[in-house]
This record gives sequence, structure tokens and C-alpha cells, in this order.
Amino acid sequence: QGKAEGEQLRLWIRTPAGDVTRTVPFGRDETIADSFSPLLGASNLSVGKKWRLKTLDFNPMTGEIGNVSLWASVELKEPYMWQGKMVDAYTVDIKKNPNDERALYTLMISEEGRVLSQEMTQWGVRYRVVLDEVTVEDKWEKTQ
Repeated sequence: QGKAEGEQLRLWIRTPAGDVTRTVPFGRDETIADSFSPLLGASNLSVGKKWRLKTLDFNPMTGEIGNVSLWASVELKEPYMWQGKMVDAYTVDIKKNPNDERALYTLMISEEGRVLSQEMTQWGVRYRVVLDEVTVEDKWEKTQ
């Protein structure tokens, strides 16, 4: 949980090691991410678009927080099978450095900006996560 306070972000984090409260620098152009979900959505995509993701990365096991820059690029737009139907989707690669050959993450993002699936490498294993039609907002409303 977090609250923006000017150029600072106050975070309350529950970890297996206990609850942690942190205040960290947080610019308006930054996003919150972790090593599992570096990008929750994107709008105004077009093939060739590139941008820097300034993120706060946190380790949920320890509550440690660090600043990480990642680089996103829209590689192509193609038909993609999602939820049993073909949709147009953008392939977005996220890299540690913009000139890296291999992406840390490859996401399929709908024209509306929703992440449909994500591939990532963790501990030398390549994972693919396919998201369902329930949005984060839907789940949040149900828990309130």
C-alpha cells in the first residue's frame, strides 16, 4: 500500500519477515514494479516506440526497495490468441539496457493497453504468464 506525498512515496509493505514502512523518492514519471510485473499496462503504443521505465523495485520477502531503470520497446503488432479469440496485440520487450540482445520480459499488450501475457526469465527458467479477463480494479473492488 502506498501514498504519494509530493516527490516522496510512503509505502506500507507486508512481508514474511514482518510489516515494513518506508518513504522513498518517487518522481511523477516513475512507476512501481517488481521483478514479477514490470509493466501493468501501456497506452498509445506503436511499433518502434521506445521509453525508459523508472521503477521502484521491491523485494517482497525482505521489504528492501531499490530504484531500477528498465527499457521498453514495441517490437511488432500481430494477431494474438487470447481468451479463445484473435485480437491485435503489440509485442513489447523490456530490457535491462536498451542495447541488450535478449529481453528480460516480453509482453503482449492489447490495443487498449491491457497486458494479455508476459514471458520472463527467473533463475534461468523462462516463464509465461497469461492473464485472464478479470482486471486488477475488479479484484480490488471485490476485496473492499
